[in-house]
This record gives sequence, structure tokens and C-alpha cells, in this order.
Amino acid sequence: MNVIFVLLGITVTSLITEFFCINPGGLIVPVFLTTYLFNPEAIIGTFFLSTFSFSVFFILNQLFIIHKKHRFIFIILISTVLVFIWRRYVPNFFPQDILFETIGWIIPGILSFTMTKNGFLKTSFFTIITLLFLSPFYLLLRLIFTT
Repeated sequence: MNVIFVLLGITVTSLITEFFCINPGGLIVPVFLTTYLFNPEAIIGTFFLSTFSFSVFFILNQLFIIHKKHRFIFIILISTVLVFIWRRYVPNFFPQDILFETIGWIIPGILSFTMTKNGFLKTSFFTIITLLFLSPFYLLLRLIFTT
């Protein structure tokens, strides 16, 4: 089921990219977001950290000249450090019932890199639209393959 959904998700994301000329968070990010449909804390945490790493990169880009070839690596490093801090230190300041999750270590970085190319609002909007479009297919495939 996972392979079928990943192929379907990449196809749908590629079609959306082709028709609207906007990449909704990379080809694989909406697929991963959809697979965490029943874990909304992880989706919210991923969007929060990608927005925060986008902001940190924007500030650092104003202070230093970051070459275009190095932007992807730099954003991935920023988001990985932020995910580490998010998972390791932030839960100590809040009650135990609040979960601090993200979808992997790299997904927030890919999402924030796409935000630097397309803009924050366009990337967020098209990522959420793609997530909502892929959700029924994920639920259908999950229903078929779990019975």
C-alpha cells in the first residue's frame, strides 16, 4: 500500500507542479504529510519548524551573502538543528500531554527550501491543497489494504 500511495502521490504532485508551475513543498513532502493524517501534531510541528527555519534563513541571508548553490544545504542544516532542539529540549518546558513531533528530520528543510523559491503563502497553500487532495486516496488505500 505504501508503494502504491507514494507513486500516486508523486504523480499527483508532479501534475500539480506541471499545471500550476508551483512546487507544493517538493515532490515527496505532501505524500509524507498525508501519511501522517492521523497524527496532526506532526503536521503542525513540521509546518511550524519549516516556517521557523525559513525565517532564520531569511534573517541570515540578510546578514550574510549565501550563494544559490549552498542555499539548500544551509536550509537543511538549519532545519535539522531546529528539529534536534525541538525534539530534545522544547518538551522539557511543557506538560507531558503535549507532543512535539515532526515528520522526519529532512522534511521541514525541504518544505522551507521550497518556501524560499516560491514564497511562504504559495508553498503553504499548495502543500495544504495537495494534502487535502491526496487524503481520500490515502484513506481509500488504507481501507482496502487493512481489511
